[in-house]
Amino acid sequence: MRNRRCPPLERRKDLYRIAQSQGGYFTAKQAAALGYASNKRIYYVRAGNWSRKHRGVYQLTRFPEPDRPDLILWMLWSGDRSDQPTGVYSYQTALSLHDLTDANPAELDITVPASFRREVDFAARMVVYSGCNGEAYPFVEVGEEI
Repeated sequence: MRNRRCPPLERRKDLYRIAQSQGGYFTAKQAAALGYASNKRIYYVRAGNWSRKHRGVYQLTRFPEPDRPDLILWMLWSGDRSDQPTGVYSYQTALSLHDLTDANPAELDITVPASFRREVDFAARMVVYSGCNGEAYPFVEVGEEI
């Protein structure tokens, strides 16, 4: 990535490269690393260039929609403080992704590290598990003991 002082055209190209590798999606941290301040993110959303998909996750509006945008969105959502995805699709979702079942799960199953703390949008039809010593526990609510 380039530094914050790169020209706007270079910044757009860099953002496009990042988004291209992630199905058109990118995180607020990735945009900030390129020099897009939070007020600029708001501007690009209002101008229709970006679409806000979830807190801290955006999509370039002119980018073609991927086959499974939900998988990309929630993988980016699972990012740690350094913005590296920590989630792993598990259970029925993993079986479906690897064509090991005929079932099409109604919910996404994602397992995150036990130290993971992020709010969950329960309307997203997603089950989040917090792994601890190789075991998985249903993720209840941010701040609650598991």
